[in-house]
Amino acid sequence: MLGVGENSWDHWIQLEGFPTPGEKVPVSATGEGAGGQIATALRSCAELGLSAAYLGAVGADGLGTRALAPLRSAGVDCSGVQVVPGAATRRAFIWVDGEGERTVFAVSDPALRMRLTELDTRRIESSALLMLDSEDLDVARWVVARARAAGVPVLLDAERWETEVREILREVDFPIVSGAVARQLSAAGDLGEGLRELMGADTVMAIATLGARGAVARHGERVLEVASPRVEVLDTTGAGDVFRGCFAWGLHRGLGAEELLAVAVRGAAFSCSGRGAQDKLPGREDLLRGGS
Repeated sequence: MLGVGENSWDHWIQLEGFPTPGEKVPVSATGEGAGGQIATALRSCAELGLSAAYLGAVGADGLGTRALAPLRSAGVDCSGVQVVPGAATRRAFIWVDGEGERTVFAVSDPALRMRLTELDTRRIESSALLMLDSEDLDVARWVVARARAAGVPVLLDAERWETEVREILREVDFPIVSGAVARQLSAAGDLGEGLRELMGADTVMAIATLGARGAVARHGERVLEVASPRVEVLDTTGAGDVFRGCFAWGLHRGLGAEELLAVAVRGAAFSCSGRGAQDKLPGREDLLRGGS
């Protein structure tokens, strides 16, 4: 399992509601910890027993070491991570409301970019599955092209819907977006039509995550819907990333389309019972509970 993309050091604060200008409000809880789309998805894979490696970038600062520490502890190979002199490791400041919904304020240094000349092509071409995000489109295009040429299946997480992102999404096997992004892909704002727009010539399954409502996917001409189990939600930060990690684990196990979607939804829901992106990651028994 190979992941290419973002890591982060997150700072979170929980309060019941966002204050109006000039207002003071009490804070329920605060914390910090490792996060980032691909880093969290890969750690989820590793905690489920998969062999995983990470290609990404950190600044030459203490935060980079802290952001990678949980990955290394989980057994993720981080030897391909690039340390960028003069750049700052990505940070995120996260507001979590009383219902557990999060709002992210990302701090990304423009200098923190992976150097394509230093990416290990052999790792890409030999991986069983490639996971990546759309944060750096130049990197995404380069990596997808090499994975496709080598016959490596690709799972792409996209939080954007510009034309360039849409083109890459249609080139991968498993495009995964939020319901909001899927609707943006449809002229009529229709979720089902948005999923159809994601289907390229080689797409196996196009997926939209729906938060507390679970997920919906198009698999060929079939539309699959899975509701989320009820959990006590503390913090939704990282739930989508855990969804992708659990989805990758299900692919590795060879699960059918419906159960594949179901285990990913279960994993994402489970993660919401902790605080921060990587505080509460599911084990195999959590994913298979209620399934095969």
